Amino acid sequence: MFDIRIWSTEGALASAITTPIDILVAANLLNARRQIGSKPVFSWSIESVDGAPIRTASRQIMAVDGKISARGSCAAVYVASPFLETWPGRPGDRATLVDALQRAHRNGALVATHCTGAFLFAEAGLLRHRRATTHWARARELALAFPDIRLSIRDVVTEDGGVICGGAVTSYSNVMLTIIARLAGEELAADVARYLLIDRNRGPQTAYAKKELEQAARSNDAFVLQASNWIKANYWRPFKLADLALSLGVSERTFNRRFTLATGMSPIKFIQAIRIESAKRLLEEGQNSAQDVSTRVGYEDLATFRELFKRETGMTLKAYQSQFATAAAPQP
Repeated sequence: MFDIRIWSTEGALASAITTPIDILVAANLLNARRQIGSKPVFSWSIESVDGAPIRTASRQIMAVDGKISARGSCAAVYVASPFLETWPGRPGDRATLVDALQRAHRNGALVATHCTGAFLFAEAGLLRHRRATTHWARARELALAFPDIRLSIRDVVTEDGGVICGGAVTSYSNVMLTIIARLAGEELAADVARYLLIDRNRGPQTAYAKKELEQAARSNDAFVLQASNWIKANYWRPFKLADLALSLGVSERTFNRRFTLATGMSPIKFIQAIRIESAKRLLEEGQNSAQDVSTRVGYEDLATFRELFKRETGMTLKAYQSQFATAAAPQP
């Protein structure tokens, strides 16, 4: 039997704790059907830093089985990420988690998390020079804070050196399926995914991501606000950066430098991000052809836009429209 420790802190989504347990319940059920009379393949326990019940993000009180500790052996540790901007609790709680994670990994357990749990894993040194993912909205922050991580934001789940990371919030389902696959085999994991209707091939996370355009809108620099507002109003038509810079009374070089410093992205990247977000909305309407979308966001050359869209989102225009359109796509 494989023992799974589920560690959590205040502020986790209740589903981030209960859904992984439900997946383990299903794994035991399906394994018993395949091997009549067999014992459960998984056991689990919920643990908190101080052994006290956990108050979830929805303010539900969740009972726990004990206090977090890396003493004793287990097959895997799964950390339910809090649904908060910052990790809750006292600094000592975080230090306890870091120490326990390091010990568990050294003892040979798989260690897994999802979403912003990657920040805790990075602090514990578990992601150094390893491939990892996190929530798409926090990826830039993670990369800046821990530049030695091989961040692969397109991936819903990554695994490297016994460390498993999931992307945005509900990737906890895929994380738990990965744990099942590594401990009990790919066949059982596939059976559980089919039984519970969990998509193991969810496509790249970047298809769901909204580009980080808000930083420009929040800038206190009147120059940057003027530039970003002009771009948002005119992204759909051809223009040159040199002309925009001239209208702002600066050189193109100065414009590039000031805009990049304030927003964290170059003007070209900002324009591309605006155009891609606009294209997503048009594709989601379901009635626009690829050429129409390309033209309406400022690209006469469809081939160029196809390449850009796939590079930035990880999906083709057709695949994105098929997955996210709210109305039937146009017939060819």
